[in-house]
Amino acid sequence: MTYPPSAPDSDEAERLRKEQELNMIVRQLLTSEAWARLRRVELVKPTLARNAKIYLLQLYSAGKLNRRLSDSELKTLLARLSQGDKRDFTIRVV
Repeated sequence: MTYPPSAPDSDEAERLRKEQELNMIVRQLLTSEAWARLRRVELVKPTLARNAKIYLLQLYSAGKLNRRLSDSELKTLLARLSQGDKRDFTIRVV
């Protein structure tokens, strides 16, 4: 007897499919070195990597990205996107 897929499973499958689709598109927009860097960043900072992928997809969709990005260009993009993530810590000794 088989049961119909439950909603959480189908939602998860849909999310994974969209993520794979995004990865396929972004991979074509980057050189192999840049793609490897983005995958490594994804292991450490998944939110930053996702934001970079979405940004690259938006550039491509708008027609502003007409060539593959190199590793150094990706580093610049990642640095610019991560500027908002910097936290300033102040230590007060009382």
